[in-house]
Amino acid sequence: MMCSGKTTVGKLLSRILGWEFVDTDSLIEKKVGKTIPQIFELHGEKSFREYEREVISMLENLENVIIATGGGAILDDRNFDSLKKNSLMIYLHATGDELVKRCMKYPHSRPLIRENTEGNIWKILKEREPVYSKVPVKIETTERKPEIVAQRILYHLNFETQERVDGIEDILIEPGAIKRMDEFIQGRNIYVIQRKVWRVFRDFFESKNIVLIPDGDVAKGLGVARKIYKSLMDAGIDRDGTLVSIGGGAASDLSGFIASTYKRGIKFINVPTTLLSQVDAGIGGKNALNFGRIKNVIGTFYHPFKIIIDPLALISLNSRAYRQGFAEIIKSAIIGDPDLIDFMEEHSDELLNRNIPLLSKVIYRTVRVKMDIVREDFEEKSGVRKLLNLGHTFGHAYEVILEIYHGEAVAIGLVKSLEIGVKFGMTDENFSKRIVRLLDKFGLLKKLLEAENLDAERLMEKITHDKKMKSGKVDFVIPVSPGEVVIKSLSLDELVFKR
Repeated sequence: MMCSGKTTVGKLLSRILGWEFVDTDSLIEKKVGKTIPQIFELHGEKSFREYEREVISMLENLENVIIATGGGAILDDRNFDSLKKNSLMIYLHATGDELVKRCMKYPHSRPLIRENTEGNIWKILKEREPVYSKVPVKIETTERKPEIVAQRILYHLNFETQERVDGIEDILIEPGAIKRMDEFIQGRNIYVIQRKVWRVFRDFFESKNIVLIPDGDVAKGLGVARKIYKSLMDAGIDRDGTLVSIGGGAASDLSGFIASTYKRGIKFINVPTTLLSQVDAGIGGKNALNFGRIKNVIGTFYHPFKIIIDPLALISLNSRAYRQGFAEIIKSAIIGDPDLIDFMEEHSDELLNRNIPLLSKVIYRTVRVKMDIVREDFEEKSGVRKLLNLGHTFGHAYEVILEIYHGEAVAIGLVKSLEIGVKFGMTDENFSKRIVRLLDKFGLLKKLLEAENLDAERLMEKITHDKKMKSGKVDFVIPVSPGEVVIKSLSLDELVFKR
């Protein structure tokens, strides 16, 4: 139907999948050399439908292409059959009132509703609905953002991309995995889901035993934990039961802690839904609650039974929240995958557009870097796991003082680590500039100037409270070159300097 968002959603899907986008109306205009309104005015609707039929017949054997047709195209049985033969047909539905609201913005570009716009929209919708009802997939668009609509469509596709990271944690990376959670869970279970995530995916889990928790770090409190413990007991979950966490890093921290302590440990399946949690916070087995104003002061080390990473969950994130994960990805690339830095530079635009095939590869490579380190030093006894603190010494302080997102804070902390490395002659200056450019490309350094102007005493106070000091010094991770980082013991005076 006209004004349902076919072109907007189609172009978005094109960027996400890396497929070509084709608009049949645009092809007709190119073929005839006139606009759609001109074709209707000079040649009539019958001629337009003939052109439309010719164009659709040309497209029927194409692969990996997204086709947006005019709203009346499938009224012709030949077009319907042609499109259905090799394609997944999708009907973007909107209520009549919603269509009227959208179409009233540009009525003159649509010949069939130029006059009596509202009345004709309702008339056309009523006439076409019997044919639209035959389309295999119907996606609701009323009061939904294009990203949510695109995400819903993606869950109807079959992706061949599936990666596993085996070892101390069984990690599956698969687009669309959230929709088939039942395949991963046996016995009694309870789902702990953040409210924002629930609003997006509620129809996947409405029949489940659900505990909703607040969004963000406020969830990591004793009050929320008490609510989940009670729900586990009320549901009769025993030691053979499973706790499933769906959400960001706060959800996995909270749920992992509860799973590790309820009846001395039950199965824990983690489903991280932000890029930050998929590549860092949701993997590695660290779990914690906050107490008072102190973060992560009550915690455990406890491996999930399974971690299910679904890159499609990232499509509905707002842009700023989505970008946060790239700080941890770049950090991991510096530590253990130099080629990933090249890959990020080459494909930055596609990754920012959430290209699922490329994003799945980046998530897999980042998870491998972290899990190789965690496997060697799970409980932080040998010191190897400290390498993952790259960018975090200053990052945690910036996060609290500037009240910014974790990824942005870590990115600025990475810049500081590079500067200190250059200062001590350990880090190549060109390498430092290269990483700063990459962080900036992903929009992570918008608060850099503000961070650089912070009072040094206030900054050091936060650092000393966050990190364990030994003889007045802190273990600080310095990036030397791609794939090489070292830990150097530095005094507070050595950490603070002006450029």
